Amino acid sequence: MRITDEQVEFYLEHGYLIVEDFLGADELQAARENFHHYYPTWEEFAKAAPERYPHLQRFGHASELDGFFLGDGLNAVVTHPDIVDFMVRVIGTSDIVLEQSHLMAKYAGTGDFDQKYHLDFGDHTLTYPRDDGTYRIIPVIAYYTDVTEELGPTGVVSQMLTKGEIPNFATWGLRTERVELYDAQVKVIAPAGSILLYGMQTWHRGTPFLTDTGCRFAHFFGYRAREHAWQGNNGWPGQGPRKEMQDFLTRASVRQRELLGFPSSGHDFWNEETLKGTGERYPDMDMTPYRSAA
Repeated sequence: MRITDEQVEFYLEHGYLIVEDFLGADELQAARENFHHYYPTWEEFAKAAPERYPHLQRFGHASELDGFFLGDGLNAVVTHPDIVDFMVRVIGTSDIVLEQSHLMAKYAGTGDFDQKYHLDFGDHTLTYPRDDGTYRIIPVIAYYTDVTEELGPTGVVSQMLTKGEIPNFATWGLRTERVELYDAQVKVIAPAGSILLYGMQTWHRGTPFLTDTGCRFAHFFGYRAREHAWQGNNGWPGQGPRKEMQDFLTRASVRQRELLGFPSSGHDFWNEETLKGTGERYPDMDMTPYRSAA
């Protein structure tokens, strides 16, 4: 158990938790190698042939690379058993689902990464968020490069300063709304392999780069209880035709599939037709756990 009870208590009190060096060396290396399937290193981007990456020069990042990815490194992070264990302990149910997974790469000198303080619930729930029990939605940021003061660390504010306050939607996103948050922020300066967990009522922001060289690679994902249909950032069935999703589901454990909303072994969905059809759709998937339970 890599996240202790004391750390859980800190999260419940402050609405965020920084866990340094969460990933082991092998886990981090696998994730980084996987990340480079999709994004160039700083040296490749800035020195070798920057004209190959005009979209990164124009926008500065590509934050909407969503889904599951080729290989196992990145997918293993979002379904990491110790992260899942934390979610179960804090959300209060084992019936949880992964609600998003996307990569973000920021390259120095390509954009203005100085964000205003904000909350994330706008595209995670159709209502105002309730931040207790099974209503919690818990985002995670995993950092695959060292995050220094110069490389735009995430800024976060303890909920002890903001708990129960409803933002003024007329001035939403303006620095003048909560100027004191900037003085109270904690910057997530941490080594590669660290994670940040926070909540839908946790004020946070991206801070500016203070250097012309280097990059920051991060992975955004999160969990919620399955039962609340008005919550959720992503619909995984829409990615069913993608090879990345097919490969993941084929190799995944029963528990990992459940985290995407896949029916569990023993679910009454399974009958001879659905067992046979799912086996045909994923020829290399081990259907034994589903057949045995059915």
